[in-house]
Amino acid sequence: MPPEDQSPLDRLNSRLYTPKGASVPMPAHLATRTAEIPRGWNPPPTPPTNSAPRPRKKLPFVVRFLILAAGFFVIAAGTTTYFLFVGGRTVSSNNIAITIDGPTTAAGGDTVPLVITIENHNPVAISGATLHVGFPEGTRSAEDVTQAYSHYDESLGDISAGQAVTRTVRAVLFGAENQSVVIPATIEYRTANSNSTFQTQKDYALTLTTSPVSISATSVSQISSGQSLTMTILVRSNAAKPLNNLALRAQYPFGFSVTSSSIDGNNGVFPIGTLNPGEEQKLVITGVLTGGNNDLRIFHFTAGSTESSTNGALSVIYANSESDITITKPFLDIGLSLNNQLSGAPSVGAGDTVNGLLKWTNTLPNNVLDAQVTISLAGTGFDPASVSTQDGFYQSSNATIRFDRDTNAGLANLAPGDTGTGTFSFKIKEGSALASLVNPTVSISVSGSGRRVNEAGVPEDLSSTLTRTVKIASGLSLSSNLVKTVGPFANTGPWPPIAGKATTYTVMLTATNGVNSIGGATVSMTLPSYVTFTGATSPIDGSVTYTASTHTVRWVVGDMNPNTNRQSAFQISFLPSTSQQGSSPALVSPQTISGTDRFTQIPVSATASSLDTQTRNDPAYQTVDGAVQ
Repeated sequence: MPPEDQSPLDRLNSRLYTPKGASVPMPAHLATRTAEIPRGWNPPPTPPTNSAPRPRKKLPFVVRFLILAAGFFVIAAGTTTYFLFVGGRTVSSNNIAITIDGPTTAAGGDTVPLVITIENHNPVAISGATLHVGFPEGTRSAEDVTQAYSHYDESLGDISAGQAVTRTVRAVLFGAENQSVVIPATIEYRTANSNSTFQTQKDYALTLTTSPVSISATSVSQISSGQSLTMTILVRSNAAKPLNNLALRAQYPFGFSVTSSSIDGNNGVFPIGTLNPGEEQKLVITGVLTGGNNDLRIFHFTAGSTESSTNGALSVIYANSESDITITKPFLDIGLSLNNQLSGAPSVGAGDTVNGLLKWTNTLPNNVLDAQVTISLAGTGFDPASVSTQDGFYQSSNATIRFDRDTNAGLANLAPGDTGTGTFSFKIKEGSALASLVNPTVSISVSGSGRRVNEAGVPEDLSSTLTRTVKIASGLSLSSNLVKTVGPFANTGPWPPIAGKATTYTVMLTATNGVNSIGGATVSMTLPSYVTFTGATSPIDGSVTYTASTHTVRWVVGDMNPNTNRQSAFQISFLPSTSQQGSSPALVSPQTISGTDRFTQIPVSATASSLDTQTRNDPAYQTVDGAVQ
């Protein structure tokens, strides 16, 4: 395009971007002004306003990340500053700490102490704090075990910032063996300028290692269908304090019907009442058990408290026990009576004689040939040389008694329903021979055998068994002496005694235990009206007490280990009357010691003779010293 036709902007653009050496014609109307344009370098002109803008560069990722991190730091710093200087005076339940110190295990019926500490870690005080501790059902008060103790509440008032408050709470816990118990402790409180109530809770767990009650069920292990069954259930208190409102619940298996019970019950729940420490209650249940051959029947027994129950059911479970009985159909129905007891484990003492009566009956619809009944005696508690039998043969080498066709002709061929009997006896060891034994027993196993021809005409061997156990009770004994010149006390007064003048004597008691542990042993006796209890006792631990209203002296011996003895003494004062001159009056009645044999679970006792003024066991005693002058 000729320069004349170009616009001023196009001409300027041509001049700026035309390569060096190239000639750009100049319009004629500008040629005359060329001489007026200054020569030299001039800055480049400003680009036209309508040219396209240059694109901006994006910031690198690292730079953007640093900017975001810096912003987050500024926000966090601001938030922290706000909570330090503005929010630091607020109260949080997370700053209330509850610490509970106590045993992790306890025996049922024991007193459990819990040390509870509440700490206020808030920057300000809390007000109106109240401590609540909840206990499981069946808990009793440590001050009065007869009182239910479901919760503990105490107002703690205000607790300052950083302050700790400690309280000790005691309760008697009951429950089943190995039962886990959870005790919640809650602190309720308010804060300043607020009507709301806040709370913090801490749970404390412990395990009851033993039950306050033990159950012992005794019966046969096998029985024929349709036979009468007798079960003896002993409920014993293991607690250190009396247990009230006890009951025993019996759950019977299918096929058992009760015919009688020693305690009247309601729907299988039998009231026991109150059991003192070491005391026990016996329940005897008789019934008929039916079922198929080799059926297993399980009896369940549960002991507990009915205190908070409205219908007599157990509200707190203390102990459980089971007894298994197998139903069999022996070809011989064998019955064994020991000392006139048809079932259970009879208990005998040292030197006692055990009399056994064996009876057998053919229960099959066909004959039994060459029947034989064998009794095996086992255990170290009997004297093998004392075994005797009628219509049987005793083999001393293996301690067996055999009844067969050679000793009883009827056993050669037993027709359906035929019966037979045999008797035997043995004596229990005594003295030093028994003292070295621990929980001695005698096991009596009865086995029957024979042959029959079955429906197919093939001979068939038959057998049946029965086992009974005899428990040997501990030989608990008591000895006593009346002395004047020896013993733990200095006695005064004339000797021999003189009418109208008081003379003091010392009563010496020795309790001796035998082969089994004895629980709750006590000795009791009475004093006549002319004898006074002076109050001097040995030991001085309060185990010897006197009740003036009944003139009764009682010595609490407590538990006794096997083959041990305990001693005690107390002083009495005798004021003789002229009507007693020339006689030797009794000063102490016969003394009786009683306790519970922990092995046989039966009461045991012994008696010592009364004591009079004939103090023959005093080393200074002379014949003339015994009569009142």
